[in-house]
Amino acid sequence: MLKSPIHLENLEALRSVFPDATIVWCHRDPVTVVASFCSLIEHGMAVSTRPVDLTGIGATWLGLLSRAMTRGLSARAAIPAQQLVDAPYAWLGSDPATGAPKLFAAVGARWTDADAARLPAAVARPKGTRRHTYDLSRYGLTRDEVESAFADYNVLRAEVDRA
Repeated sequence: MLKSPIHLENLEALRSVFPDATIVWCHRDPVTVVASFCSLIEHGMAVSTRPVDLTGIGATWLGLLSRAMTRGLSARAAIPAQQLVDAPYAWLGSDPATGAPKLFAAVGARWTDADAARLPAAVARPKGTRRHTYDLSRYGLTRDEVESAFADYNVLRAEVDRA
């Protein structure tokens, strides 16, 4: 399972090194992803850069993330169906007690009573004291811009959400 949306840009390389791998593609709203990623970049840059160019971050990372998605969608076409698992973000984000067993089943792993017993502790791990909030407009972006940049992906995501 690849964590970062930027990993999508290199699915072909991943598959050349691990040709038998099962790819778990987690699907999440690009508006949320882009805003979150921009926030991550902002916080990383703030350590060494003053002032941080928030609009520059938005423009740069919207371009990089949409390019990664375009390349990921292209590489996806060559992945055999039995090696690709589409997992809505909600499987693990909002309902892990239902989603984790589904994910295990989808990759051919057995969900055990021991796994179920460990899940509440894993979900309850401290998240920190500050709430992570982010907003596209902070980075000079709009919902329409992001949805347009990810239009092809949004078609796929809608299909996955319906399944």
